[in-house]
Amino acid sequence: MTDRISNIVQKALIIISFVICANSLIYSQTISVSYTYGKGATDPNFNANCNYSNCPLSLVVNIPNNASITGVDIIYQMTATGNGKKQDQRSRLKCVSPGGTSETQVFEGSGESTGTQTYNRQNLSIANNITNGGNIVFELHAGKDSLSDNCSIDDNYVDNNWTITVHYHLTPNCNSTPFGGIAVSSMNLGCAGISSEIELSSSGYSSNMNGLNYQWQKCSDGSNWSNMSGESNPNSANYTTTSSTQFRLAVTCSYTSETGYSNVVDFTVEPCNGYIIGGANSTVYTDNALFYDSGGPGNYSNNESKSITFCSESGDHLRADFITFNTEDNGESGRYQERYDNLKVWDGGSTGAFQMFEFSGIQSGNNIVPIVISSGSCLSFSFSSDESTVRAGWLAHISTTTENPYVASQYCETAPHICDLNGYIGSTSNFYNLERVHYQIQHESELYPGSA
Repeated sequence: MTDRISNIVQKALIIISFVICANSLIYSQTISVSYTYGKGATDPNFNANCNYSNCPLSLVVNIPNNASITGVDIIYQMTATGNGKKQDQRSRLKCVSPGGTSETQVFEGSGESTGTQTYNRQNLSIANNITNGGNIVFELHAGKDSLSDNCSIDDNYVDNNWTITVHYHLTPNCNSTPFGGIAVSSMNLGCAGISSEIELSSSGYSSNMNGLNYQWQKCSDGSNWSNMSGESNPNSANYTTTSSTQFRLAVTCSYTSETGYSNVVDFTVEPCNGYIIGGANSTVYTDNALFYDSGGPGNYSNNESKSITFCSESGDHLRADFITFNTEDNGESGRYQERYDNLKVWDGGSTGAFQMFEFSGIQSGNNIVPIVISSGSCLSFSFSSDESTVRAGWLAHISTTTENPYVASQYCETAPHICDLNGYIGSTSNFYNLERVHYQIQHESELYPGSA
């Protein structure tokens, strides 16, 4: 047993070392080039020409292919002579290579005297959108307020030996078998006859190298793997199935045609026990089950007040996916309306735990019940119905997950901020809109999950 643990640790260390090496291959480098062609002319028509010179000074900086530019520095001097003044100086830098831009600000000299003024700017982003490296062309546009008509070095000029420095990251090409990382799934067990949507992700895979291609793959017979259409994001993939399926991430180096794979993730479909709310089992310990209203496949009854608790056998978080949902709502809009028939969800082993949700209405189209994930290993449900009108109720899949529970902020990701909490001290309110957690929190005139 000790030898087996030692081998596992050694393998883990090898994997971690590989990931660290693979992800540290981006090199930060700089290259500086100076202009050495003598004094640079300035344009008296600079202002009239939309702050550009008709005689810009050009300088080419060559960086390696596949380099990514992270910033540009420039240092230069301009000198006022004769009738010129330092306050007459105007200048700005432009990158004219494809993807480059100009500085938005025009820089002016100061002082009513002659003499030399130094200009020094750092970390400009004017070349950051250039791809593939190579020759990067810059133009220093310099102007002056002058009585002359044409570009010249009269009155004001750019001094010789000005310098541009380009900062860049050099990403190497892959040159060996890549690593597929550690793959995980949102659920590992499904129930026979029930469609399950599985979310996949990998971490620690080879990255930060040119030539890497990612592809999620699936297998249903243990040997024949096929690509999952459209699933090339190593951080996120989705697949819906009713059968047992294996998954893995394939990472291919296009320069060597070598492919590395993640671990295989198993999703197993098995016959599941079904449990009704208010049935013989008040607390159910399971990692894979079906959850029905009191009527099972049929309708629930009037005047119900029933509850049930699910706890995972493995100790993992519990997850509830509602496949169908149909209860009587009161058909009225407004956040605080009482629902005729409602299912409440509690985050814990009893209905005295924190209340997460209250569901009422019809699930259809995009108006769906959100996935429920416990913060611990238990979820509790309570259902109440009034004295008239019954419906089909619900069917939910209860499974386990390593995912963290959803928080309120995830339901408002696209909502505008009401206020900036920076600088405030204290905790936020723990009041939640239990009846409109998802869809209606944005549309209060509609019922959740659907109208009666």
